[in-house]
Amino acid sequence: MNRNQAYKLLGIASKHFSDDDEYRAFLARFGATRKGGRISASTMTLAQLADACHQCKQLGFLKFVSGGRGKSNNNAQTRKCYALWCALFDSGKVVSKEWVSMELWCQNHAGFQRDINSATAYQLNQCIEGLKQWLNRR
Repeated sequence: MNRNQAYKLLGIASKHFSDDDEYRAFLARFGATRKGGRISASTMTLAQLADACHQCKQLGFLKFVSGGRGKSNNNAQTRKCYALWCALFDSGKVVSKEWVSMELWCQNHAGFQRDINSATAYQLNQCIEGLKQWLNRR
């Protein structure tokens, strides 16, 4: 992730805060300082920006972030994973319907390191099959 990507993601996430002051306080928690009279993301290091973006994903502000070129099949597969996860929630087999919960389960099941957009098609297929088997268990 580069600075421009982080700024774009934080711009998207900023719409989920109740007001600008709440958004600026959120940035300050990750190391933003004052610039030009207000707290600014431009004062943050790249690592701090990445942490803030990761937290926004955890809060559900950034759910489906494009994986870039060559990932079009992954979007369909991740949507399938989430649909199966919701079916598991509806059947009472999982406690949380959150995207983050499904993503963590998939990371543990398939062994990819970063977010679900970094998973290969094979790893996502493993997740889909695992979720289907779980759903079919009594």
